[in-house]
Amino acid sequence: MPPASDGILRWLLPVAAAAILAVAGLVILWWFLDPIAVRLGVPADQKIDIVRLYLLAVGGFLLIWQIYVANRRAASAERVAELTALGNITGRLSVAIEHLGSDEALVRIGGIYELHHIAGDAVAYRTTILELLRAHSESIVDSVSDVAEMSSQKSVEYETVLRVIRQTYVERGVYYEEEENAEDGD
Repeated sequence: MPPASDGILRWLLPVAAAAILAVAGLVILWWFLDPIAVRLGVPADQKIDIVRLYLLAVGGFLLIWQIYVANRRAASAERVAELTALGNITGRLSVAIEHLGSDEALVRIGGIYELHHIAGDAVAYRTTILELLRAHSESIVDSVSDVAEMSSQKSVEYETVLRVIRQTYVERGVYYEEEENAEDGD
């Protein structure tokens, strides 16, 4: 059985069961309507009101049940979206870290900007990204024994790291404001 039909059956079976039970209840009610009406003291011309009341109760129950099912589906879809977004961020972070370890300066600079964009998208990773950028800037400095020996590529890369840190965490105040708000909310 295809997966799509499995989802349809999962939805269709409870609806069909509820409809069958509602119709069976209506048939039983109609069959015993005269004894029930006599027992309740309902005049013969108002027997249809009992059927209306039954249908109203069944309709209300089905409406509440449908709201419950819709809320469960929405919560499930929201959770899937959260997990997908988290997987996307994690994948992007892995690629950016891989780019930082490249032998080519342009690829490393691309990795720095990838981390910058991830920091803008994912609050939870901002501290990690700051630490990665800090460690990368230290590795640039450690790879050069003398500041005068720093090549133009290393200089551009180092300046890029500093610029991204300044833009993301200092000028915008993103790191400090978001972190403080996250702590206050917990």
